[in-house]
Amino acid sequence: MYVHHIFFFLRHKPQQQPVGIQRISETESLTYTVGLSFGMEPANDVTINIVAISSKPNGPLNCTIMPSSVIILAGSNNQTSVTLTTQGNVIDEGTDAIAYTCIITHSIDPSTIAPQYKESPSRELTVNIINDDNADVKLWTIDKNDGSYEYDVKFLSFFNLEGDSLEYGIRLDTEPMGIVRIEPV
Repeated sequence: MYVHHIFFFLRHKPQQQPVGIQRISETESLTYTVGLSFGMEPANDVTINIVAISSKPNGPLNCTIMPSSVIILAGSNNQTSVTLTTQGNVIDEGTDAIAYTCIITHSIDPSTIAPQYKESPSRELTVNIINDDNADVKLWTIDKNDGSYEYDVKFLSFFNLEGDSLEYGIRLDTEPMGIVRIEPV
């Protein structure tokens, strides 16, 4: 007996299944379509369960999939859009580095009684979430009236009259992975 399969393809490449591992930046979304084998309408309703797992689930880097299940009605072969939403951080993992990975598993619900899909294997889609942060340091001007930080800049003019004072702030653009020491030279 031929076992029919779940298929999925990216919306921007209709009728093409994704090849290899997909890549998107932190906080971006990926929308793709889920359905069943072309040309084979199920005799009974088929439910496809969809689960997304992050390679770093204990932190702020989660993978959210919507919807978490898709129902293909008996006698039809409709396709449904699914969206993976990712999160980000303010840590520079490196240029084009993988911040984390989402593994999306698509499986036929065990309660499905459509015989041609009952034994269908699970399908996985791997999505690497790429770092979008750049470690850097900025200098901040300070408003003399209220002491608040005004503008972030890469350099400041240190022209100062004798006996006067000059204030500025220093701020990192990303969260450091270790101790950062800034020393005047």
